[in-house]
Amino acid sequence: MANIFQIQLQPPGMQTMREPFAFRIGNNMSVPASQTPMVPIYQYPTHVTLLQRTDWQDQESREAYMEACIEQDIAWQIRINRTKRSMTQRQLAKKLKTTQTSIARWEDPCYGRHSIPSLLKVAHAFGCALSVRLIPYSKLAVQASDTSDDAFFAPSYESEMKELNYGR
Repeated sequence: MANIFQIQLQPPGMQTMREPFAFRIGNNMSVPASQTPMVPIYQYPTHVTLLQRTDWQDQESREAYMEACIEQDIAWQIRINRTKRSMTQRQLAKKLKTTQTSIARWEDPCYGRHSIPSLLKVAHAFGCALSVRLIPYSKLAVQASDTSDDAFFAPSYESEMKELNYGR
């Protein structure tokens, strides 16, 4: 389903428009609202998940949770991506030209001192991309609700291309 936002347009010099327009993300960016099915906001999973996070009402709690997610998620991603590639900490350390104890520290959810240059090296070692983005709390709520290994695994570029080429 396309992301749809319905707003009432009132251009300068006009009282009101004949019909509100719905703006979509994607093809056919604006169409009359009567041609666009609208659904209540609570039907979108991101907003339902956000509404379930009653402990986030307090800004301090919400920000502490976000910081903990960053620290823990990075550690889990490194460990899961390493183990799914059948690598030991020592093998990853050798690839990154660091020590096994550094890898153990990075895989510790309480470490919390990962740097972007270090994470870039890890991404290169795994053959995947690194994405650092500012996101709304609704997306954080959805991401935090899935802690499965699959949610944290990033296949390498090569394995994705192999899969897209049907194993050629």
